[in-house]
Amino acid sequence: MKSTKTVSLLFVLLGSGLSSMLCSAAPNLQEGLWEIATEMQVPGMPMGMPPATVQHCFSRSDLADTKKILPINDGKCELLDYKEGASNATWRIQCGGEMPLTGAGEISYQATGYEGTMHIKVGGNDKAAGEMTQKFRAKRIGECK
Repeated sequence: MKSTKTVSLLFVLLGSGLSSMLCSAAPNLQEGLWEIATEMQVPGMPMGMPPATVQHCFSRSDLADTKKILPINDGKCELLDYKEGASNATWRIQCGGEMPLTGAGEISYQATGYEGTMHIKVGGNDKAAGEMTQKFRAKRIGECK
């Protein structure tokens, strides 16, 4: 049971970073105020995690480098196989540390919105193993204040 709680906590922490990091995964996204909704699904959890919604203001310079906005912000993850098209992107990540993880994600976007999914596997070797699917969507809601 302790390993399930540890894996769940890792998912929550990873998910909170993912929301803010992915909110502008295309150079054609418009700067402004964005509302980002994230929902995490963890198989085997008796109660689902509640969806999280945040607002974030993005400038044009924030949106310039799509690789920098992916969920690899702790220095322990490596971006692999990043491929960006005109209206979508895919990637894989591999993270080390106490609870290593691997994942694959995809996102489809327009100038004023996006949606995507990331599948994550946590654990390896003698560590507790677990899986999570994170769905996210965002829309531009106006100008920054």
